[in-house]
Order: sequence, then structure tokens, then C-alpha cells
Amino acid sequence: MDKIRQFRVTRDNRGGVEYYAQASDTRDGYYYATGNDYHGAGTFSRHLTAEEWQEAIRIATWDGEVHTVSVEEMDEAYSRAGIEIAEPQVAEVKQPGWVRKNRKGQHCCRCGRWVEAGQGHLFFVGDEDVQFGPAGWLVQCLDTDECMKIADAKEAQKREKEEKLQARRDDEVDWEAWEEFFDKTQYTT
Repeated sequence: MDKIRQFRVTRDNRGGVEYYAQASDTRDGYYYATGNDYHGAGTFSRHLTAEEWQEAIRIATWDGEVHTVSVEEMDEAYSRAGIEIAEPQVAEVKQPGWVRKNRKGQHCCRCGRWVEAGQGHLFFVGDEDVQFGPAGWLVQCLDTDECMKIADAKEAQKREKEEKLQARRDDEVDWEAWEEFFDKTQYTT
């Protein structure tokens, strides 16, 4: 049985009372306490079970009345009713037993090495996920640790090269020497 997320009491101008409840998994339904032209008294519709309706009404009842309970007030209503809220169970995500392998040779999108056919993981990158470059089918090496080492080494080389280039750019330039050089090398006619 899922936790009740919200509970609403509706009264019409003819004295009819109906309850609306929504479970944490978004299933919802109506309970017709007094009945109306279409539903008998004590009947419920939609996706909630009789046990869930009993719990919902018990949670929303205090001081002898059934109250509307918003999403923000639901934890307080559970504690008022003396019902323990079970912590949600987090499912462990497992990798599928099968992995798509590349049928053609292609460069690894991480380290750039050539991956022969059948030696890499094949995956698709859509237009909204273009962190690896262009969208489409990409390949990664099967040996992830080795691939990451190579990718990190390449990134370190790239950073080192960029730092050397920036250091050359930042060196002081002797502009007077350049002006003399240009003056001597200019051709006059």
C-alpha cells in the first residue's frame, strides 16, 4: 500500500460529501460518503483500494471531522494518526546482461584510440545530449580504466601545451627591437 499524498473533502450545496485522495504513485480516486445521483453512498471509484481509502480517511480525521489535507500537511497528519511512514525502498540499478558492441571499427569517444569491431561499447547520443561531440552512435573502449587513464593523460598534455603557449604569449616583447628590425627590412623605392 502506497503512502497517501493528499486528501481533499468536497461538499456540494445539497449536502453531499465526497473525498478525493491521491497516492504517492499518482493513483487517485473519489469516495462518495453520502452518495449522489450517479454513485451510491459509501462507494469509491478509480484506482485506490478499500484499504487505501480506510487509511486515507483515518489520516484525515481528527476532532471528530474529516479534513482536507494538503501535500505539505500530510506528514503531520500521518504522525497525528499514529501511522509510521515507511522509508521508500531504493531499487538497485543493475547493468543489463547484454551490452551493445560495435560492428564496425571506430575511434573511442573518450580516449581517441581506434576500437576494432566487437571490442567496444556502442551507444547512441541524441541531439539533447551532445556532451561527447556530435550526435549519433558512439563507441567507448571495453577497458574503461585504461581508457580513462589515456584520456586523462591526453588532457594533461593538452593543458601543458596550452600553458606553454600562454607563457610564450605573456613574455615581454621588445617592441623597439621589432621597430628597428622592420625599419631595416623595409624596401624603399
